[in-house]
This record gives sequence, C-alpha cells and structure tokens, in this order.
Amino acid sequence: MFKDRIDPHWTAELGREIRARQWVDARQTLTFGAGDPGGLTKEEAAWLKRQRLALELMVQAERGDLSEIRFLLEQGADPNFEAHNGLVMSPLARAAICDEAASIAELIEGGADPDLELSYEISSSQFFQSTALIWASREGSANAVRALLAAGANVNARECVLYPELQRCMPRQTALDAAKTPEIKAMLRAAGARS
Repeated sequence: MFKDRIDPHWTAELGREIRARQWVDARQTLTFGAGDPGGLTKEEAAWLKRQRLALELMVQAERGDLSEIRFLLEQGADPNFEAHNGLVMSPLARAAICDEAASIAELIEGGADPDLELSYEISSSQFFQSTALIWASREGSANAVRALLAAGANVNARECVLYPELQRCMPRQTALDAAKTPEIKAMLRAAGARS
C-alpha cells in the first residue's frame, strides 16, 4: 500500500533499502553528538536507552538478524514498541512487511503481541488502526502470514478508521480482504478467516 506511493516500479531490494534508511534516520534523531546525551536526568537517560534499543530492534527485525534480535531483547528492548516515523510500526510489523518469518518467531518468543493494534494519524480528526497480520497480507508476505498464524494472530481482526471525537471506529478490511495473493487468501481461509 504505502510502498506503491513511493515508487511504482517497486522491488524488494529497493524497498528494504528505503525502509532501512528511514529507520537509520529515526535512530540518528535519538543520537546526540558523539552519543553523549549530556544533562539528562536518570529517567530521561533510561528513556533514551529504551528508545534506542527499540529502534535498533526494528532494524534488526526487518533485516532478519536473529542473534541481534535476541541480544536486544536480552538488553531490555520492548518487542511491542511503537515507533512514529510517518507510519506507526512495531518490530513485529516491520518483520511482517519484510516477510521475515524467523524474526517474527523470535519476537513472539520475546513477548511481542501478534495482535498489537498500531494506530497512526490520517488527519487531525482521524486515525488509522491495523495489525501486523493485515500488513503482511497486504504486502504479499506469505512467510510472515504463515508465522503470524502459527503464533495465534487473530485472523479476523479488522483494520479501522478511528474518529476520536465521535468515539467510533469504522471497520474496514480484514487480512483476507487485504490479501495480495491467492496463496495468502487460501492460508487465511484455512485458518478460519472471514471477510
């Protein structure tokens, strides 16, 4: 979905490169000079460390580096961290979009919620909400869909548009509705998906 807006001649390699650059940029915004946060309270320094670990976890989940994922989880990186970098993403959602099934399994083992709902702002009065399974389905990431289903992801979760002032969520697509390939549709139907 969002990658089609970036380049109509999308390739997996180009997509990975662009996404990696976006997260490197995000990581750099949390780095002060030569890594010296200077003048921060203990609480602020702890928060900054959590942010750095979580953003690095997203990068490694996308790359499929299992030893780095394990290391970062051992260091306290939050597998359910939500980064706000244009789109709201979690390490699990990044791995799902990149079709990194092994990363998904490692993150789930490390405490990632397969049904974490990610929200991001569409306008000042609307928010979009989705899950890693819906993202993987939309992107055609068959291995990721398989891994998320094995982890117990809700096959009938619906993405929606939230209207906070109305306190309403207007349902939209399920993973089955968003499925890009017949293979993914078949997997989702076998797991009990409904439109």
